[in-house]
Amino acid sequence: MKHCCDNFALYCSFDKRAAPNIRIIKCDEVIKFRPLMLLGKLIKVAKETLQMQTPSPYRFFITMGYTGAFTPTMPALNICFCPFCGVNLFDYYTNNQADELVHEFQASDGKCYPKQ
Repeated sequence: MKHCCDNFALYCSFDKRAAPNIRIIKCDEVIKFRPLMLLGKLIKVAKETLQMQTPSPYRFFITMGYTGAFTPTMPALNICFCPFCGVNLFDYYTNNQADELVHEFQASDGKCYPKQ
């Protein structure tokens, strides 16, 4: 499995302490948090995104760098579309096909753990 575009791959390859970077988190099936968008290309797209329900276990975040484990409460932008090529990330990264690209896993206890 490869990334949707070269720019997305580049930002995913940055260390978590670098700013900005993109993190891919795989959530436990039971406690997936819904994707939220703070900014959208169009109001219509933002509304559709907020209403989107996806079975995908992957969540995509743009962060300004952090240390320790990722937490859903830290400042981060949860994205649904690639900021570079516009592809729907939930359609592109399907169940269990992007596990080698994941940075951290969210366990059933709600905490995120780095990829081993």
